[in-house]
Amino acid sequence: MNQLILSPLTPTELAALVRAEMQSVLQAWTPPPADFGANIPELPTRKQTSEILQISLVSLNQWSKSGVLPTIKIGTRVRYKKSDVLNALKEVRNLRYKRTGRGESK
Repeated sequence: MNQLILSPLTPTELAALVRAEMQSVLQAWTPPPADFGANIPELPTRKQTSEILQISLVSLNQWSKSGVLPTIKIGTRVRYKKSDVLNALKEVRNLRYKRTGRGESK
């Protein structure tokens, strides 16, 4: 819908247009694959984890220190459990969604 329509619409007509557009968008949407996270190692490194979560290493370090994302120490190396990383990924998406203000009722 890249056109500008300059005609008076009744609320019913507007609702029908919005409904039709939403149906077309939802039909085009594809859900994430069922094997999402299959390519993530069981114990990803700090760098891999920061890339998965799309956050900086500094933020990842802060999350680790504050307990948001628990760490596993193997000798002097820091690793993360795959399940914790996937849960944190869901949280990151929720935080970004809340931060942008989308979905908030006024």
